[in-house]
Amino acid sequence: MRIIPFRHLQYAQLEPLLLQEKEEWEHLLEWDFHNVILAFRSMLPSRLLPGLALLEDDCCVGYLYVVQREMRCIIGGLYFQRELRDSRWPKLLLERQLAELSLTASSLSVEGQITFPGPEQSLRGVLEEEGFHVMQRSFRRLTNLSAEVPAAPDHDFLLRPLHYADIDAMALLMTTCYRDHIDGRVSALYATFRGCSFLLNQLILKDGCGAFQPWCSFTAHLRNELIGVIVVSRISERSFFVSQIFIHPRQQKKGYGRYLLYACIDRIARRAPGAHLALTVTRDNTKAMDWYERIGFTEVTPNFSFMRPPPETELSPD
Repeated sequence: MRIIPFRHLQYAQLEPLLLQEKEEWEHLLEWDFHNVILAFRSMLPSRLLPGLALLEDDCCVGYLYVVQREMRCIIGGLYFQRELRDSRWPKLLLERQLAELSLTASSLSVEGQITFPGPEQSLRGVLEEEGFHVMQRSFRRLTNLSAEVPAAPDHDFLLRPLHYADIDAMALLMTTCYRDHIDGRVSALYATFRGCSFLLNQLILKDGCGAFQPWCSFTAHLRNELIGVIVVSRISERSFFVSQIFIHPRQQKKGYGRYLLYACIDRIARRAPGAHLALTVTRDNTKAMDWYERIGFTEVTPNFSFMRPPPETELSPD
């Protein structure tokens, strides 16, 4: 075994591991991994992507990479062969990468996600020692999309198709919704209007979480005031993903969020029969967990996110 900088990695060395990762994403998550492979194939020759790779007999068996974007360092990938996930190697690569970031990007937020079970047993301790907020999450899926849309909770309440021109208004609402909320610890983006605007632009304009689907994404309005949003992407031929759903804190527990979600479910059921709808929810957000379970979302796999805010930045309490 040897560790090399990610920029020294050849695509031929990485391809077998990417094909294993592709198989897991598609089998477990019903998530098309093809575009990720294409991105690696185009990026690796440039030798510009920071990170580390673990080689065995000149074949990559584990990796992580770093992307610096919007005042953040995103630790991406963090993927290893199945038999190595509980070994010392994931911990060693992460420790080395964090040490490097402390020298080169000490003023930035550092965050990432781990999707597949395994490495979290060896990595959680390292992350917590390094000052990260570690959030246990749950990837959940709804396979029965036949539920009827409930009656509108208010005659002054209506849904509109999500328009690109609404991104600034949505970002302002999103900033309000995540302020002092436990899910605000998932990413530093949620802490500012600029960050929320960046995230929504990535999801809606740049297909940052699968192909954005405007026909089943909505904005919710009460007496012409924007109070809710749902953003949906298509992650495979038969699977859709709720990348964002939020309701103004003052308008929660009134049926608006339920109507918003069920309208999306109904639209998908009519246009894509047999499709599934997935999302990720924070386990400590027990109200949301219970709500999704009542609707019928069942857990596919546990996962977790981790985030360390920049120095002198304090996240609001729950």
